[in-house]
Amino acid sequence: MNVFLQRIMQIVDYYGFKNINNFATKGLKWKSAEKIHRLKNENNKPSIDILIEISNKFDKINANWLLTGKGQMLKELDSNSVNFINTPNSINNNSGNVKLPHTNYKDIIEVLKQQLSEKDKQLTEREKQFTEREKQYQQQLADLNQERISLTNRLIEALEKSSNK
Repeated sequence: MNVFLQRIMQIVDYYGFKNINNFATKGLKWKSAEKIHRLKNENNKPSIDILIEISNKFDKINANWLLTGKGQMLKELDSNSVNFINTPNSINNNSGNVKLPHTNYKDIIEVLKQQLSEKDKQLTEREKQFTEREKQYQQQLADLNQERISLTNRLIEALEKSSNK
């Protein structure tokens, strides 16, 4: 079994999902577990989408552990963590206490760069879609205006003919 899939199985067990299908459909809100089932093949690697979605939906899960298998599964149980309490270098999460892993951040930075790149691609695609829709709407508006002008002209002609009689 793929080591990443083993880590997913640990998450499934921890959160009490019945199985991978239940985890995918109920936990991740996917239509199916196909993305996860393909990881049964040792040669298949998890996509960045899987990593992102699990990290976003299950915020107790240590992203470094999910990505590399290093450390503890749960953030608050990570023995390599350091507590920062209202220090200038801490992250403000409105509670004052933040637990940051004391680890090599290269993997995390790389994942974040990939996430940012993916979001940039999605944004560019959305911009293209909106630009295309805007062109379509402008054409529809131009067509409607032309039709309105034509109907107005026909109305004027009809009024002129009726007033001449």
